Amino acid sequence: MAAHIRLPTNAPPWLPGYNGAVERAITAAAVMTPLLVAEMPAAADRPYTWIFVTNASGGAIPAFSDGTNWRRADTRAIVT
Repeated sequence: MAAHIRLPTNAPPWLPGYNGAVERAITAAAVMTPLLVAEMPAAADRPYTWIFVTNASGGAIPAFSDGTNWRRADTRAIVT
């Protein structure tokens, strides 16, 4: 579902284009790439990035890079 930001009726002419860029950034930021453990890139190459690991031990889970390791969102344990 895309984000929609309402514009005031008296918005300046440049605002709709800016609004579109903001909506695209919000939508892109909300999507986590689904990956298998074997497909995860090096955490050091993607600091502060979120992914969705579909075959992590214990079940599928969102994970984030701390700049060194991919960590489970629920326990902060390293994804295996």
